[in-house]
Amino acid sequence: MRCSAFVFCLALVACGPLSPAASPHEAVQELNHHVRFGRTGPIADFVAPKERGPFEQRRRAWGRDLQIVDDELVALVRKGTDRCEATVRVSWYRPQEGELHVTDLRQNWEQRADRWVLVGEVRAGGAEGLFGDGAPFAPAREPPRDVHRPTVRIGPGVQ
Repeated sequence: MRCSAFVFCLALVACGPLSPAASPHEAVQELNHHVRFGRTGPIADFVAPKERGPFEQRRRAWGRDLQIVDDELVALVRKGTDRCEATVRVSWYRPQEGELHVTDLRQNWEQRADRWVLVGEVRAGGAEGLFGDGAPFAPAREPPRDVHRPTVRIGPGVQ
């Protein structure tokens, strides 16, 4: 009986849910994965209230005009005990264009109460367009029409 109670308690501790912001690493990955897969509900848990409007505005075309292929946490630098800076690499494409782009984002995070929240974000490098910045989208040009050209034969045996 004692053994089963111990195993049950151990399972609760090992498998119990962590808060979404148990560490900055987890918070950064959770937020970016939620956004990548279009889950907007949990965003409020990860983005500071003042930043929510701009955050959603920067991503208004995601899932509609452009598709996110992958997001990767490239670097996480602590800036004291309650702040950090994350670099997230986002791979994306426009369905009409079909060309893969890569953009690096610099995200600033702060620990507030019991969780880490995003307080700022900018494009740090790579392709423009992920946030609707840069040159406007120009669809690919139409391929040239198939123009028949006469066959030219070179060499012996030509009759």
